[in-house]
Amino acid sequence: AELATTTSKKTFVCDGSQWRVKNELDEKYGTCTKTVMGKGVVKEENGSEHYKCDYLDKQEKYEWVSTAKVDFDLRKACHYGYVNEKVVTESGYEYVCEENSEYTDNDGNHIHEWRELSFEDIYGKCDEDKMKNQTKVAVYEGIKYKCNYISGGYSGGYSWVKASDLDENVTLGICTRNRKKDAAIVGDAYYECLNNGNAEGIPVSSSSTDWLEIDENEYLNAKFGYCDTDRGNTKNIADIKSETLKDGESHSFKCSIAKEVEYGNGKWVDASTDIALNQICNRDNEDATVTKESVIYVCAYKDGSSMYQWITSDEYCENKGENLTY
Repeated sequence: AELATTTSKKTFVCDGSQWRVKNELDEKYGTCTKTVMGKGVVKEENGSEHYKCDYLDKQEKYEWVSTAKVDFDLRKACHYGYVNEKVVTESGYEYVCEENSEYTDNDGNHIHEWRELSFEDIYGKCDEDKMKNQTKVAVYEGIKYKCNYISGGYSGGYSWVKASDLDENVTLGICTRNRKKDAAIVGDAYYECLNNGNAEGIPVSSSSTDWLEIDENEYLNAKFGYCDTDRGNTKNIADIKSETLKDGESHSFKCSIAKEVEYGNGKWVDASTDIALNQICNRDNEDATVTKESVIYVCAYKDGSSMYQWITSDEYCENKGENLTY
């Protein structure tokens, strides 16, 4: 309850700090006290003037004072008891309540005011540690960003760049330079963290990294390393690789290179028959045969998709139109 006493000329109120003269604004909005200040109420006068209840630290009293429209817009007064607190608007703008250390009012009281936070106020400077340790994208004014290394051009270095929806995917995480060649499956698609010279907002001739959709063989290259002439054909059963694909099943693969390729790429292809026959079919043993359970299998170049595979002698003769010597 408001405590007041009246002399022949003035009314005094106890505002929780001291007895002071009750003024016109107290009459209009109610007595300014510590409790009222804590509610952060902002009053508008004639659509252009705004008042808040604040603590005047020099004069050691609570009083209605003029304030900026931003307090009214944020629906929360920045006051003595709210310093360092933050609010976020529906549009994503973030403000912090600060005590102005440089300016005071005419009576020497510190002023409390909202300051809109800059991007780096909120998320800090982008550097190598930030890039490697970030766990979620930064959102500023409704736009998503990630800390990444930009390569090429005159503006190479660590910088905040725009992030994609894929960077928020739980399976993928954020694609950054230190994660290049990481690959994963989301739904029915394969993705790899790759250089992207077309990333939005980066300088011409520069490159960021983003999740890009790839095909199955590119996915296997990312998981196993490139199947090429430097690696060579898979020669031993023990060197067959296994990986789960988008069908949710684990599959076995071997590196197979076409005979005419002297320097270049091959392809990761199915190795299930090689495992069943306990022998690898590749370009080095083309036309070799192996018999299992009275069935003859021939090592043959099947097509550009399957490369070298064990096929039955009947299939071999049907496709090749040749007799077998074994």
